[in-house]
Amino acid sequence: MKLAKYTLVGIYLVFFSAVLMLIFNIIWSITQYDNFDLMQWLNYLIIGLNAAYNIVLAIINIINSIKLFRNNDYNSLRKYMKLIKLGAVPYFLVNFIFYFCLYTV
Repeated sequence: MKLAKYTLVGIYLVFFSAVLMLIFNIIWSITQYDNFDLMQWLNYLIIGLNAAYNIVLAIINIINSIKLFRNNDYNSLRKYMKLIKLGAVPYFLVNFIFYFCLYTV
């Protein structure tokens, strides 16, 4: 189930795209005063693509987990659960620090 690694890539992709969107919005607002609608639609597109990617991966992971459960492959199921759980811990820490600094500074 290589999709567990792709799921981690997906959640980190959401974070890094949020950081990039923030940087591009700051640069765009400094250089382009009159054409802000294009950047807003680009932000919506990036958010939509990230959401679609993660929703599709979540559905595929659920289907694969059900298959592993039906085949009584509990060791693999536990292994992939730990991979996603422990791989997401740095994401949540960095995400918390980023948004805490963003909204409090």
